[in-house]
Amino acid sequence: MKKIIFAICILLALSLAACGGDKVPVVSTEITTEAPVVTDAPVTTEVPETTEVPVTTAAPVVTEVPETTEISIDYIPIPVETTAPAVTTAPAETTVPTETTVPEETTAPAETTVPAQTAAPAETTAPEETTAPEEFSFTESDLSQYILLGEYANLEVSVSAAKTASDAEIDEVVASYIETLPEDAMVREGTANLGDKVNIDFVGRIDGEAFSGGTASAYAILLGSGVTIDGFEDGIVGMSVGEVKDVPVTFPDDYYTDLAGMDAVFEITLNFIYPTLTDDIAVEYLESDSVDAFRATVAELLNEQYASDFETAKEDAVWTAAMANATVVQYPEKLVEDEFNKNIAVYKAYAAMYGIDYETLISAQYGLSAAELEEILLYYIKNTVTNQLLIYAIARDMGIDVSDESFEQLYTEMAALGGYDSVDTFLSEMGESRESLKEKTIFAEVLSRMMETAKITVIEN
Repeated sequence: MKKIIFAICILLALSLAACGGDKVPVVSTEITTEAPVVTDAPVTTEVPETTEVPVTTAAPVVTEVPETTEISIDYIPIPVETTAPAVTTAPAETTVPTETTVPEETTAPAETTVPAQTAAPAETTAPEETTAPEEFSFTESDLSQYILLGEYANLEVSVSAAKTASDAEIDEVVASYIETLPEDAMVREGTANLGDKVNIDFVGRIDGEAFSGGTASAYAILLGSGVTIDGFEDGIVGMSVGEVKDVPVTFPDDYYTDLAGMDAVFEITLNFIYPTLTDDIAVEYLESDSVDAFRATVAELLNEQYASDFETAKEDAVWTAAMANATVVQYPEKLVEDEFNKNIAVYKAYAAMYGIDYETLISAQYGLSAAELEEILLYYIKNTVTNQLLIYAIARDMGIDVSDESFEQLYTEMAALGGYDSVDTFLSEMGESRESLKEKTIFAEVLSRMMETAKITVIEN
């Protein structure tokens, strides 16, 4: 329903605009928590994720603004908002309060015999330099003070041709579907062989003591994939379903934690073996007539996704070219500062929740100093603002009506079409703020017009 409403929203907006280490370690960290969504949710597809899940991963250094909804001590994304935040307007405290005018009691008392002309000295009135600076607005401010447009029409770009699903990719997706089958479809007898995907529990011990991060339950692993330390998967091969077995291993000398070079024993329980796809399974569990029919469905889904990725790649190439042709003169200082402080506050809140200081959290998470992370954070905030400046500057250059009034009218129409009792209810149901929905709608129109004139060369793979 949300997608349908948003699609209608875009169409109405267009009409409106027309008018105006190589081995994955076994251990994992322990503390996790849910986090608020701080970025727009990514568009998902029906094709399930196919990448093998390692027993653990080291905390990555963020290299792009992640669009995730979960924060843990293992991975805390830089929470940069992708739309202009509400705090971009000048805060109330910067305006000249009415109480700064000369109050009646400040006039000189009679006993001081101060001459009349000094009773209300000029310096007591609000000086001109203390008046609130003009608020920055993507809609109303002179954007040429911040960004100079280059060519954005008739752009020439090159992109790689759309991919076609390979047998290996289809195999991966099929395997991921098999992993989601109900328990009664799983193999509950026999032994595990190389190439089988199995479900296990394990507890790792050193000198008889379980070590932190060495325990997991209901863990799926493809035997022979090599995603764990040497000896771990080999120890599972030949186990019978339901068997419990001690598997000795030695952590590599170059292992990334203090377990490097140490001997350990993993107590492994083989819960079950994932089945191989058969016609019967396809019919009973996957709503398909046969294995071949199901694989054809998977191929179709993959190719649809690749076609969508191809269209996105073309749009990205055109937008990137327009951005490269533009020049940022300066950033709206207050907007950037407020957004930076808001993001730092998120990190400090998580540090307080874990009972550690901010610098320790950043070091443990990313292996960076707080100053290094703040430099990265500031880069991404500026990059986001650059995108916003470019969207609005091109829109206004195209003559698109970007006024708040026109979009409030749009929201009202959309709320009525959707049967909502108010604009606020409509936006809440959409999971959007006025600013974010407005920006998405404007961007869709701007990019659509740019794509109409772009000259795109497709490079065959």
